[in-house]
Amino acid sequence: MAGCRLTALLVCLFVSTGRSQGFTVEPAQTDLYVRIGEDAEFTVRPSRAISGGNWGFKGKTPVQWVGTSPLISAEYRSRVNLTFTSGSLVLRSVNESDNGDYRVTLTAVGGVQASATITLHALELVGNVNLRSNNWYPVEHRDYVLLTCSSQGTQLKREWLFSNQPIQQNGRITISGDTLLIYTVYRTDAGMYKCIVSNGLNNGSAETYLVVFSSGLGAGAIAGIVIAVIVAVGGIGGGTAYLIRTKMNRPKAEPGTKYDANRSPRGQTSSATDAVNGLENYENLPGNKQGITHAPEGDSTYMGLKLEDRSVYSDLHRPGKVM
Repeated sequence: MAGCRLTALLVCLFVSTGRSQGFTVEPAQTDLYVRIGEDAEFTVRPSRAISGGNWGFKGKTPVQWVGTSPLISAEYRSRVNLTFTSGSLVLRSVNESDNGDYRVTLTAVGGVQASATITLHALELVGNVNLRSNNWYPVEHRDYVLLTCSSQGTQLKREWLFSNQPIQQNGRITISGDTLLIYTVYRTDAGMYKCIVSNGLNNGSAETYLVVFSSGLGAGAIAGIVIAVIVAVGGIGGGTAYLIRTKMNRPKAEPGTKYDANRSPRGQTSSATDAVNGLENYENLPGNKQGITHAPEGDSTYMGLKLEDRSVYSDLHRPGKVM
């Protein structure tokens, strides 16, 4: 810099360090998504021929070289392949500990340097996406609904849709991680919900139809609506359809007769007083003595139903029932 004038000192400094020579390093991609266990290819393209360089990661220097003579650190010695002419690097069999920023600094012939950064995302594939609800048949203005979207994979991102439109959070709806909470359900919340899970490698989705009932409906009406909804969204199992039809078409007792679950009420001659007493005695029995063994414990919807509707409701909510 002896020939530089004081007023041009900064210009001389830039020229001497190569910062104004137009040498650049372009990465093929700034974010690299690779499945765990596979190889990561850090591809870079220098604008001029290079004489050497180095790769840095989390304060370490996994590899550096001059010409065709590399110096590779011990922990990377069996894991890297280097292309001397471009500075591109292959890292074999990546794992989660390899995630982060990799910075390459290349030296062009003549001493000019330039750098680029590539971020590695070593991931497990998205798989087994499942969408479940704490309450498949909520009642408007009374119940809440918590939808949970579970999935295999790492670094997962979730998108929630209602009727194929993105769901916006508000005073009633909160989205947090893998859950969507509707504090108080309205009839307008009924419809198809979808959860899309992705992570840069691949994506998957699951959906479910939420039915919202008016608090004035009986279980018979609910059963009819459930049948219609299931048929509309893709069919219903024959066993479940038969069960619901049987419950809904069960013969009703004639006025003044006593209910007997094992016999047709026709031909019975018990008095209306006996019927009332029998009903009261039946209601006072424990659930397992009433023959109702599948109603969810503490289910407020079940407890609010009429007696003749409870068996329908309990059978619809039987554990393991496929609809």
